[in-house]
Amino acid sequence: MVPPTPPGSPVPTGAPQPTPWTGATGWGTGYPGTAGAPPWGQPPVQPSGGGGAPWLWVGVAVAVVVAVAAGLGIVVAKPWRSSAPRPGPTSPPAADAVELRVLNDGVFVGSSAAATTIDIFNEPICPPCGAFIRSYASDIETAVADKKLAVRYHLLNFLDDQSHTKNYSTRAVAASYCVADQNDPKVYSDFYAALFGSDFQPQEGAASDRTDAELAHLAQTVGANTTAISCIKSGSDRGTAQSKAAAASETLATFSANGTPFVWDGKKAVDLQNSSWLTRLTG
Repeated sequence: MVPPTPPGSPVPTGAPQPTPWTGATGWGTGYPGTAGAPPWGQPPVQPSGGGGAPWLWVGVAVAVVVAVAAGLGIVVAKPWRSSAPRPGPTSPPAADAVELRVLNDGVFVGSSAAATTIDIFNEPICPPCGAFIRSYASDIETAVADKKLAVRYHLLNFLDDQSHTKNYSTRAVAASYCVADQNDPKVYSDFYAALFGSDFQPQEGAASDRTDAELAHLAQTVGANTTAISCIKSGSDRGTAQSKAAAASETLATFSANGTPFVWDGKKAVDLQNSSWLTRLTG
């Protein structure tokens, strides 16, 4: 038998390049030129014979101490456990972080550190626009992420009548602004490019185009949030899309161009026939 703890002892503790798309007559010619259990054991067992009473009381005392200690432990531990850790302070974004701004005629994506800002104009149904975006979207996104390039993306809707629903372009433009409202540069850029994917972009004059549900699903695949998806499904941004597409057309006209795809480098139209145009701009 293990001897009982003597009185007074401490209690133990616990452990390819496209040509500009001008559409039907009147669309122009494109760009110009190009816890476990506590560790205490049970109280000592009373030994047989005389002299047991003192040890019994010691045992009881130990039990009381254990109980009190346990009770105190609960009192102390409860508030500690119920206090959730506070999150540390969040750092503000860098001054030159890539940002997104919705404009009256498009969406700006880029860093203030970018040396070059370009304007890109496209139409959701325009075939050469699809070829252009599929060829350069990835390189453009990389240049933007590297803070070498900033982009003002513009979408027009002059091919609405060439879509099966007669309003696909406007609905696609509206969807892009729903996604832009999420204020995530990458999600927006990915959605813009996805509109022109060879397995998604409708063909001009085809017997079908894309539904709002399909546009919403496309947005979901690139990371759009539920607010953006609901916005697309509801069609609530179509009025905004029409006015912004019209403003984009006016901006395009100021560059003496009315066809797409079209890129303006800040000084002149970019020759999209030259496959190294982006490298020339970003170095």
